[in-house]
Amino acid sequence: MRIVPFLLASALSFSLLTGCETSTGADPAPEDPIDLSEAQPAQETYEEIPFTLINWKEGEPERQPHGGVWVYTKEKHPAMFEDTLDWDKKDMLLVQIKDESYMGKGLKIKALQKIRPNVTRILVEFDEEGGKDGKAPRRYAEIPKGSVGPQNQFVIQTVDGKTLQ
Repeated sequence: MRIVPFLLASALSFSLLTGCETSTGADPAPEDPIDLSEAQPAQETYEEIPFTLINWKEGEPERQPHGGVWVYTKEKHPAMFEDTLDWDKKDMLLVQIKDESYMGKGLKIKALQKIRPNVTRILVEFDEEGGKDGKAPRRYAEIPKGSVGPQNQFVIQTVDGKTLQ
């Protein structure tokens, strides 16, 4: 009969493909001992809002009279921005720092993180080269429409953890 060799070959193939092993009943060798007192929990992560920084080609807008965060939408934006974005798909974010120790420095937005449903952290860093003499650092960014709601609050922090105004 030819069925027996076929069955034996099939059983052997199944065993090899599925990784079936025979066990001797012995416990596996213990891993190298690890000092768990040095173990650390994972850092908290947050949903990030994608953004594109806006670089003005034909003159940049005047600065706001004070620091803060502004969200411009299709329904609410200055007339000068009318042709700046596709307002059906995008909103605009303006971040301007009022802390006088940063005057004249350039501002880079590194991340927009949703730390609560209506709280967004804006991570920033400064550079000496990119600012305007004695002017408040600020940056405009294009964000997905509706990614920041009208009741949203903002926390501005440097990448090393300092909270700014």
